Amino acid sequence: MLALGTTSAANAGDLRGSLQGLDTLRSTPVPEVPERRLYFWMQSNGALATRDARPNPERDVAVVLSGDNVPESAQPVPVTVAGGTCQPGTVLVNPGTTLNIRNVDWFAHELFLTAPNNETPIEGFAPEATAPNSQRSAQVRTAGTYVIRDRLNPMFRCWVVVGPGQGRHISPAADGTFRTSNVADGEYTLKVFFEGRVVATSTARVAGRETTVPAINLAAPPPSEGNAAGAAGANGAAAPGNNPAPQGRRRRGR
Repeated sequence: MLALGTTSAANAGDLRGSLQGLDTLRSTPVPEVPERRLYFWMQSNGALATRDARPNPERDVAVVLSGDNVPESAQPVPVTVAGGTCQPGTVLVNPGTTLNIRNVDWFAHELFLTAPNNETPIEGFAPEATAPNSQRSAQVRTAGTYVIRDRLNPMFRCWVVVGPGQGRHISPAADGTFRTSNVADGEYTLKVFFEGRVVATSTARVAGRETTVPAINLAAPPPSEGNAAGAAGANGAAAPGNNPAPQGRRRRGR
Protein backbone atom coordinates (compact mmCIF):
# COMPACT_ATOMS: atom_id res chain seq x y z
CA MET A 1 0.00 0.00 0.00
CA LEU A 2 2.79 2.41 0.87
CA ALA A 3 5.41 2.61 -1.83
CA LEU A 4 9.07 1.89 -1.40
CA GLY A 5 11.60 4.53 -2.30
CA THR A 6 13.52 4.40 -5.53
CA THR A 7 16.22 1.72 -5.66
CA SER A 8 18.64 0.76 -8.39
CA ALA A 9 18.31 -2.50 -10.29
CA ALA A 10 21.64 -3.62 -8.86
CA ASN A 11 20.40 -3.83 -5.27
CA ALA A 12 16.69 -4.50 -5.63
CA GLY A 13 14.87 -7.75 -6.23
CA ASP A 14 11.70 -9.77 -5.71
CA LEU A 15 10.48 -11.04 -2.36
CA ARG A 16 8.26 -14.13 -2.37
CA GLY A 17 6.52 -16.15 0.30
CA SER A 18 3.40 -18.07 1.25
CA LEU A 19 0.87 -18.30 4.06
CA GLN A 20 -0.07 -21.59 5.69
CA GLY A 21 -3.04 -22.28 7.94
CA LEU A 22 -5.48 -19.99 6.14
CA ASP A 23 -8.26 -22.43 6.99
CA THR A 24 -7.74 -21.68 10.70
CA LEU A 25 -8.85 -18.06 10.31
CA ARG A 26 -12.38 -17.43 11.53
CA SER A 27 -14.38 -14.26 11.12
CA THR A 28 -15.80 -12.90 14.36
CA PRO A 29 -19.52 -13.58 14.92
CA VAL A 30 -21.98 -11.43 13.05
CA PRO A 31 -24.27 -9.37 15.33
CA GLU A 32 -27.90 -10.35 15.69
CA VAL A 33 -29.98 -7.59 14.17
CA PRO A 34 -33.77 -7.55 14.79
CA GLU A 35 -35.88 -7.84 11.65
CA ARG A 36 -32.87 -8.53 9.45
CA ARG A 37 -32.28 -11.98 8.07
CA LEU A 38 -28.83 -13.54 8.12
CA TYR A 39 -27.19 -14.85 4.97
CA PHE A 40 -28.49 -18.27 3.91
CA TRP A 41 -25.35 -20.16 4.97
CA MET A 42 -25.61 -18.77 8.51
CA GLN A 43 -29.09 -20.03 9.40
CA SER A 44 -30.56 -23.51 9.41
CA ASN A 45 -33.29 -24.29 6.88
CA GLY A 46 -33.67 -27.98 7.65
CA ALA A 47 -31.78 -29.03 4.52
CA LEU A 48 -28.36 -27.36 4.45
CA ALA A 49 -25.99 -27.26 7.40
CA THR A 50 -24.90 -23.84 8.58
CA ARG A 51 -21.24 -22.90 8.17
CA ASP A 52 -18.89 -20.12 9.09
CA ALA A 53 -17.93 -17.45 6.61
CA ARG A 54 -14.70 -18.33 4.85
CA PRO A 55 -12.17 -15.52 4.76
CA ASN A 56 -10.91 -14.65 1.30
CA PRO A 57 -7.11 -14.18 1.45
CA GLU A 58 -7.15 -11.75 -1.49
CA ARG A 59 -9.53 -9.40 0.34
CA ASP A 60 -9.36 -10.19 4.03
CA VAL A 61 -5.64 -10.79 4.67
CA ALA A 62 -2.90 -8.17 4.40
CA VAL A 63 0.83 -8.89 4.43
CA VAL A 64 2.80 -5.80 5.45
CA LEU A 65 6.51 -5.41 4.74
CA SER A 66 8.41 -2.94 6.93
CA GLY A 67 12.06 -2.09 7.48
CA ASP A 68 14.66 0.66 7.18
CA ASN A 69 14.32 0.69 3.38
CA VAL A 70 10.54 1.17 3.48
CA PRO A 71 9.93 4.92 3.88
CA GLU A 72 6.82 6.35 5.46
CA SER A 73 4.26 7.88 3.14
CA ALA A 74 1.37 10.31 3.49
CA GLN A 75 -0.12 9.63 0.07
CA PRO A 76 -3.90 9.05 -0.11
CA VAL A 77 -4.80 5.38 0.36
CA PRO A 78 -7.56 3.99 -1.89
CA VAL A 79 -10.26 1.71 -0.48
CA THR A 80 -12.80 0.13 -2.83
CA VAL A 81 -16.23 -0.91 -1.55
CA ALA A 82 -17.61 -3.72 -3.72
CA GLY A 83 -19.89 -6.67 -3.12
CA GLY A 84 -20.82 -5.35 0.31
CA THR A 85 -17.23 -5.39 1.56
CA CYS A 86 -13.91 -3.51 1.30
CA GLN A 87 -10.90 -4.20 -0.84
CA PRO A 88 -8.64 -4.57 1.07
CA GLY A 89 -10.48 -5.74 4.18
CA THR A 90 -7.79 -4.32 6.49
CA VAL A 91 -6.28 -0.95 5.59
CA LEU A 92 -3.05 0.32 7.17
CA VAL A 93 -2.29 4.03 7.17
CA ASN A 94 -0.21 6.63 8.96
CA PRO A 95 -1.97 9.18 11.19
CA GLY A 96 -3.42 11.98 9.09
CA THR A 97 -3.24 10.04 5.82
CA THR A 98 -6.30 10.50 3.63
CA LEU A 99 -8.55 7.51 2.95
CA ASN A 100 -10.24 7.69 -0.45
CA ILE A 101 -13.24 5.36 -0.22
CA ARG A 102 -14.92 4.63 -3.54
CA ASN A 103 -18.25 2.81 -3.82
CA VAL A 104 -18.44 0.64 -6.94
CA ASP A 105 -21.54 -1.26 -5.76
CA TRP A 106 -24.82 -0.65 -7.58
CA PHE A 107 -26.37 0.48 -4.29
CA ALA A 108 -25.53 3.25 -1.83
CA HIS A 109 -23.68 2.91 1.47
CA GLU A 110 -23.74 5.16 4.53
CA LEU A 111 -20.27 4.48 5.86
CA PHE A 112 -18.86 5.66 9.16
CA LEU A 113 -15.87 4.86 11.36
CA THR A 114 -15.89 3.76 15.00
CA ALA A 115 -13.53 2.33 17.58
CA PRO A 116 -14.05 -1.39 18.34
CA ASN A 117 -16.86 -2.03 20.83
CA ASN A 118 -18.16 1.47 20.20
CA GLU A 119 -21.23 2.61 18.27
CA THR A 120 -20.26 6.29 18.20
CA PRO A 121 -18.68 7.55 14.95
CA ILE A 122 -15.34 9.27 15.32
CA GLU A 123 -15.13 12.99 14.61
CA GLY A 124 -15.01 13.74 10.91
CA PHE A 125 -16.27 10.30 9.83
CA ALA A 126 -20.00 10.24 10.57
CA PRO A 127 -22.49 8.29 8.41
CA GLU A 128 -22.65 9.86 4.99
CA ALA A 129 -24.46 8.66 1.90
CA THR A 130 -21.99 7.43 -0.72
CA ALA A 131 -23.85 6.78 -3.95
CA PRO A 132 -22.79 4.20 -6.55
CA ASN A 133 -19.67 5.24 -8.47
CA SER A 134 -18.93 8.05 -6.04
CA GLN A 135 -16.19 8.66 -3.51
CA ARG A 136 -15.70 10.19 -0.07
CA SER A 137 -12.47 11.10 1.67
CA ALA A 138 -11.58 11.22 5.35
CA GLN A 139 -8.57 11.36 7.66
CA VAL A 140 -7.88 9.63 10.97
CA ARG A 141 -5.31 11.46 13.07
CA THR A 142 -5.21 9.30 16.22
CA ALA A 143 -3.35 5.97 16.24
CA GLY A 144 -5.42 2.88 16.93
CA THR A 145 -7.65 0.26 15.34
CA TYR A 146 -10.97 1.33 13.84
CA VAL A 147 -13.90 -0.33 12.10
CA ILE A 148 -15.61 0.93 8.93
CA ARG A 149 -19.34 0.29 9.22
CA ASP A 150 -22.43 0.91 7.14
CA ARG A 151 -25.56 2.38 8.72
CA LEU A 152 -27.64 0.63 6.03
CA ASN A 153 -26.05 -2.79 6.61
CA PRO A 154 -25.26 -3.68 10.25
CA MET A 155 -23.21 -6.70 9.12
CA PHE A 156 -20.73 -4.61 7.12
CA ARG A 157 -17.26 -4.58 8.70
CA CYS A 158 -13.83 -3.44 7.47
CA TRP A 159 -10.79 -2.47 9.52
CA VAL A 160 -8.45 0.52 9.52
CA VAL A 161 -5.17 0.33 11.48
CA VAL A 162 -3.64 3.77 12.05
CA GLY A 163 -0.07 4.25 13.22
CA PRO A 164 3.53 4.79 12.12
CA GLY A 165 5.66 2.14 10.46
CA GLN A 166 2.89 0.63 8.36
CA GLY A 167 5.17 -0.29 5.49
CA ARG A 168 4.21 -1.78 2.13
CA HIS A 169 0.88 -3.59 1.76
CA ILE A 170 0.98 -6.91 -0.15
CA SER A 171 -2.23 -8.72 -1.07
CA PRO A 172 -1.79 -12.52 -1.16
CA ALA A 173 -3.28 -14.68 -3.87
CA ALA A 174 -6.19 -17.04 -3.23
CA ASP A 175 -3.76 -19.88 -2.45
CA GLY A 176 -1.86 -17.76 0.11
CA THR A 177 1.22 -17.04 -1.99
CA PHE A 178 2.48 -13.46 -2.18
CA ARG A 179 5.13 -11.54 -4.09
CA THR A 180 6.43 -7.99 -4.25
CA SER A 181 9.13 -6.42 -6.42
CA ASN A 182 11.75 -3.69 -6.13
CA VAL A 183 12.85 -4.60 -2.60
CA ALA A 184 16.29 -3.27 -1.67
CA ASP A 185 18.84 -5.47 0.08
CA GLY A 186 18.37 -5.44 3.83
CA GLU A 187 16.48 -6.79 6.83
CA TYR A 188 12.67 -6.69 6.90
CA THR A 189 9.72 -7.63 9.06
CA LEU A 190 6.57 -9.21 7.65
CA LYS A 191 3.31 -8.88 9.58
CA VAL A 192 0.09 -10.62 8.59
CA PHE A 193 -3.12 -8.75 9.45
CA PHE A 194 -6.64 -10.18 9.62
CA GLU A 195 -9.65 -8.19 10.82
CA GLY A 196 -7.41 -5.40 12.02
CA ARG A 197 -5.09 -7.50 14.17
CA VAL A 198 -1.71 -9.14 13.68
CA VAL A 199 -2.07 -12.92 13.36
CA ALA A 200 1.53 -13.79 12.41
CA THR A 201 4.97 -12.23 12.03
CA SER A 202 8.15 -13.23 10.25
CA THR A 203 11.50 -11.74 9.26
CA ALA A 204 13.28 -11.67 5.93
CA ARG A 205 16.77 -10.87 4.71
CA VAL A 206 16.85 -9.71 1.11
CA ALA A 207 20.17 -10.10 -0.73
CA GLY A 208 20.08 -10.47 -4.46
CA ARG A 209 17.54 -10.45 -7.22
CA GLU A 210 15.10 -12.94 -5.68
CA THR A 211 14.41 -13.98 -2.09
CA THR A 212 11.92 -16.60 -0.89
CA VAL A 213 11.03 -16.46 2.79
CA PRO A 214 9.92 -19.55 4.75
CA ALA A 215 6.17 -20.17 4.81
CA ILE A 216 4.36 -18.11 7.45
CA ASN A 217 2.13 -20.31 9.63
CA LEU A 218 -1.11 -18.57 10.60
CA ALA A 219 -2.04 -21.48 12.87
CA ALA A 220 0.82 -20.63 15.24
CA PRO A 221 0.08 -18.53 18.35
CA PRO A 222 -0.17 -14.82 17.45
CA PRO A 223 2.61 -12.45 18.54
CA SER A 224 2.34 -11.09 22.07
CA GLU A 225 4.31 -7.91 21.48
CA GLY A 226 2.63 -4.59 20.63
CA ASN A 227 1.49 -4.17 17.05
CA ALA A 228 1.96 -1.45 14.46
CA ALA A 229 -0.86 0.83 15.56
CA GLY A 230 0.76 1.56 18.92
CA ALA A 231 -1.07 2.49 22.09
CA ALA A 232 -4.80 3.10 22.22
CA GLY A 233 -5.89 6.52 21.10
CA ALA A 234 -7.81 9.02 23.15
CA ASN A 235 -11.07 7.95 21.55
CA GLY A 236 -10.74 4.43 22.95
CA ALA A 237 -9.40 2.67 19.86
CA ALA A 238 -7.29 -0.33 20.84
CA ALA A 239 -4.08 -1.54 19.30
CA PRO A 240 -4.69 -4.54 17.00
CA GLY A 241 -4.35 -7.93 18.64
CA ASN A 242 -5.07 -6.60 22.13
CA ASN A 243 -8.77 -5.99 21.74
CA PRO A 244 -10.10 -7.47 18.51
CA ALA A 245 -13.47 -6.26 17.37
CA PRO A 246 -16.18 -8.76 18.39
CA GLN A 247 -18.25 -8.27 15.28
CA GLY A 248 -17.21 -9.60 11.91
CA ARG A 249 -18.44 -9.05 8.41
CA ARG A 250 -19.89 -11.62 6.06
CA ARG A 251 -19.63 -11.51 2.33
CA ARG A 252 -22.37 -12.31 -0.07
CA GLY A 253 -22.08 -15.45 -2.09
CA ARG A 254 -19.45 -17.16 0.04
